[in-house]
Amino acid sequence: MDYYDALAAKWATLAGTTEEKLAAINAITIDGPKIDVPISAVVAYLALSGKLAALQAYAAAPPANAEAQALIAARELVALIASPNAPPFRMSQATVYAKVQAFLAALAADAASGVTAEDQNALLALAATTIPWWQSAGYSAPIGTGDLDAAGGLA
Repeated sequence: MDYYDALAAKWATLAGTTEEKLAAINAITIDGPKIDVPISAVVAYLALSGKLAALQAYAAAPPANAEAQALIAARELVALIASPNAPPFRMSQATVYAKVQAFLAALAADAASGVTAEDQNALLALAATTIPWWQSAGYSAPIGTGDLDAAGGLA
């Protein structure tokens, strides 16, 4: 079975006693699925990092040399932020995540927007989750000695 093969392969990369290896394998995490991000989380980040007012000013009165894509992104973001009852960013959908990522990249590419690459990363991280390795490998609980036996006597 695939999950036994995955366990055997991962187990071979670990060092230590069986107990140490069990602790190590159960502590491993990987990137999980993206989650939706409420507008309030984006507003909170921008406000607390001192970027919200600058972004609003940029959208309202951009410099003459403003990047077109950055200006579109800024205006769309400001409009969403100002909308009452705006739906969350559906970052769990790959196409939406990619569009938001592109908007943020455009903003970060134009220094006049006030949004930096660090801000881009922080805002995208709002959608990030992690899951235990064992879950990603198909196990329903942390790896135990019974799993080691079932995978071919790895203990």
